[in-house]
Amino acid sequence: GSPHWSPFLRGPLSMVVGAGGRVAEAALRALLRRLITESMITLSLPPDRATIPCRPELRYMPRNTVASWFRNIAGGGRVQGDSARRAWRATRMGILRALHEAQVPILLGTDAPQVFSVPGFSIHREMETMVEAGMSPYEVLMSGTRNVAEHFGTLAEAGTIEVGKRADLILLDANPVDAVANVQRRAGVMIDGRWLPESEIQRGLQALAAQYESLVLPFIVLL
Repeated sequence: GSPHWSPFLRGPLSMVVGAGGRVAEAALRALLRRLITESMITLSLPPDRATIPCRPELRYMPRNTVASWFRNIAGGGRVQGDSARRAWRATRMGILRALHEAQVPILLGTDAPQVFSVPGFSIHREMETMVEAGMSPYEVLMSGTRNVAEHFGTLAEAGTIEVGKRADLILLDANPVDAVANVQRRAGVMIDGRWLPESEIQRGLQALAAQYESLVLPFIVLL
């Protein structure tokens, strides 16, 4: 019988799949499975302005950059009001849920740095939101590892931990398949065979925070 299509996809499908149009439907299903979508940065757009200043990762961005982000969500900004941001987030979660249900391959990624999206931190918020949208922790982990390698044709040297593959990996103190939040419980990271213990990572973050405490970068305005 016909598959169940999410309301987010039912409209476009109805224009190309009519009653009895099984051949067209099968072709469209095949096309959908070939599509790749990226996890969208707006998935981590904060729905509640009052909680934003509590985000610890803001320490790792220049002060004037963070100030510009707050202006984006203030009156007259791009997405003003908590209700508008919640609606925006709900729409994008619905799109992600629909694509996942249609078995469209998902690639993990955030367009950082963007509004309240701090490199190295936003990806964790994104992963938790993907679970909220219906993906399992295992599927989320696949979206940032094997799926990426398959998409770019590099599975022979990356994407999984195997003998002979590139030594880029993360060692955790808890199982991320149980909860994607466990990805943040790092023992260390290996980059191209070089081991970085968590203590070294934290020292680097502390130095970065100290640098941005006093540094204010000039604005670049696009007219």
